[in-house]
Amino acid sequence: MKIVITGATGFLGSNLVKHFNEKQYEIYAIVRENSNTKQLDKNNIEYCVYNGNVTELIEFFNKRKPDVVIHTAAFFVSEHMYSQVDNLIDSNIRFSTHILEAMSRTGVTNFINTSTVWEHYNNEEYNPSCLYAATKKVVEDIIKYYVEAEGLKAITLVLYDTYGKNDTRGKIISKFAEIINTQEEIAMSKGEQEIGLLHIDDVVQAYGITVNMFQNMKEKYEKYYLLPNEIHSLKEIAHIFEEVSGKKLLIHWGERPYRKREVMKVYRQGVCLPGWNPSIDLYNGIKDLMEE
Repeated sequence: MKIVITGATGFLGSNLVKHFNEKQYEIYAIVRENSNTKQLDKNNIEYCVYNGNVTELIEFFNKRKPDVVIHTAAFFVSEHMYSQVDNLIDSNIRFSTHILEAMSRTGVTNFINTSTVWEHYNNEEYNPSCLYAATKKVVEDIIKYYVEAEGLKAITLVLYDTYGKNDTRGKIISKFAEIINTQEEIAMSKGEQEIGLLHIDDVVQAYGITVNMFQNMKEKYEKYYLLPNEIHSLKEIAHIFEEVSGKKLLIHWGERPYRKREVMKVYRQGVCLPGWNPSIDLYNGIKDLMEE
């Protein structure tokens, strides 16, 4: 099977490259000019450098004819500044549309999209918690056009928060793993917000299931949620860290305000991916992270 992965140098994308490469699939990547491709070069992964030109993508897909395109690339920011608006649009909407257009022009039909549970502020069916989440919803609407008008088949996977080894995104779970050893003191909110955490290995397994679903799809477009078995508040997650490590996190709870449109309740109403269930509980996932 030939698979193209966008965002292949990011946390999720690099783990997908590793997983499918170990399965001896034919892997290709699409990266940006400033991406660190050292790991791709090390593993002899061929990649296309995207410079904002759809023609390059058409040529790349025409040459390689992948069976599936897995789209993980995105620009994320929870609270944007005006200077980041263009990046959000270019990275999340323009690039995604270029991928879909290139697929439609070259007969590549199977597309896996990656979206976010942050589309469900206040636990609503659709209410974006931030501009990033709004751009991801726009992409879903564009996908539906290409499905109906150009004959593509697509599956959107909605992700909750992910974590695991070698994560350089600055997520709070990685911060806890860092400061529990350095004993740095940090100020935080009251910690009442819920977080659904998924170990990266479980997420990768979900994509492994999804690449094989296109042949038997009932609809041309399907959407599934990778819902964690466990939902914890931020404060509860900190307590699990302390239990695993036997050390105290030096957190000053309540000294910072909640973020604008902070997601306090995790959305639980989505349809879970068939045949998938997370196998790594948070206690063992944190234990694994602490051993890094």
